[in-house]
Amino acid sequence: MIWKIVFIIYTLLFLLLQIGGITNTLKISEFTLAAGYILTIALTFIGGYFYSLGWNKKLFSLKANNIIFGFLILYLLIIAVMSGVTGHSTLVLNYKFAGRTDIAPALAKLFLITAAVYIALAIPLISAFISYKKRFAEMKETAKPYWKLFLTYFYLTSTVNSIYYLIYGSPEFYNLWDFLIMAASLLNIFFAIGYSCNLKFGKQIIWKILFVPYTILMFLSVFLCSDSYQSISGMYVIKVSYAGLIAAGIYAIFILYAFYRYAYSGDVYNIEIKED
Repeated sequence: MIWKIVFIIYTLLFLLLQIGGITNTLKISEFTLAAGYILTIALTFIGGYFYSLGWNKKLFSLKANNIIFGFLILYLLIIAVMSGVTGHSTLVLNYKFAGRTDIAPALAKLFLITAAVYIALAIPLISAFISYKKRFAEMKETAKPYWKLFLTYFYLTSTVNSIYYLIYGSPEFYNLWDFLIMAASLLNIFFAIGYSCNLKFGKQIIWKILFVPYTILMFLSVFLCSDSYQSISGMYVIKVSYAGLIAAGIYAIFILYAFYRYAYSGDVYNIEIKED
């Protein structure tokens, strides 16, 4: 039960992070933007741990579990060091500007706070990793585990951005394409859940018809959406950032493949028994 509560709280925090998470991207460096995308992936895997333990389902093999945990710990160490270096530089500059020389106690305090914060973040991750290994044999097998992880967690939480901007943005400055993209975001929810969880939403012929215009819309959105919508939704970064362009390309391939399999294959629509 405790892991279900942790998962729910964690997911709500993840949703808040997604809302407006990549705005004003013209002012963000390529490195920072790339680090942000990697952070989202790391947070997704952490959420996967909590989901697996909460609902007793396997999302990774034991080998993949070790690799994922190694990646997460390495990433945590890297951002901890980066935080410490950035904080150290800022503190030194502030003390130098103020003409103060008693910087040693402040640096020690900074080190202790930084270490405490990242140790606090590492504890639930380490606990989840150990619990996952101990409970692996008794966990239930699940179909399309990685699709469940990314489509129902990473992708759906990211989709919240478009819905958020539809409600709280500046629709008076949006054009027709902006609203079509936001409508497509709602469509994403159905085929993402449908493919990853083997659920049928309507007839498969409907998805076959929608696939082509959806694909065209996805590639044209960068050029046809208004500057107002692109600048606040994060889409604007695709025009000016290599990191954004690469991430968007991988993202599009991943999603279109899932949509294609849902619309044209028998992965879901030939399955009579739904997964529990």
